[in-house]
Amino acid sequence: MKKLLSLLFVSLLAFAAMAQAKSTGLTDDDVTSFCKNYKQIDKELSKLSINANETESLNVDAATIQKAEKILNKYGISGKQPFDKFRAIVYGYAIEYYDYTISKDPEAAKAVKALGIDPTATIKPFSNEEDRKIVKKHLKELSETFGNDY
Repeated sequence: MKKLLSLLFVSLLAFAAMAQAKSTGLTDDDVTSFCKNYKQIDKELSKLSINANETESLNVDAATIQKAEKILNKYGISGKQPFDKFRAIVYGYAIEYYDYTISKDPEAAKAVKALGIDPTATIKPFSNEEDRKIVKKHLKELSETFGNDY
């Protein structure tokens, strides 16, 4: 029985590692361009029903992604997968900002822990640690872009 549980645990760890999103190749320049051009990007992507403040709006079809990528390229988010980079910025910011704000409020952290919930659990599988490291370096700049305190 112990062997079976150990095997199950190792399998779950391996699955979790494989399930994590791959790095998009997000760079500091991508995040800086996003922040610098956010208002224009937001205005143009909203015409495609994409809103950086609503993570559920980032699940779009291939044709919409193709249109969005042209917009993102125009504003300096380039490379192979500009829409994936855009998502990496948005998801990464949501996760990092949540972690930052919850760490500043011990009572809230205690309540969340007691409830056994993670409000960012639904988007964490779509985020990559490498991309989040880049986002984390720009938390202050992104917070200003999104109009949050940091």
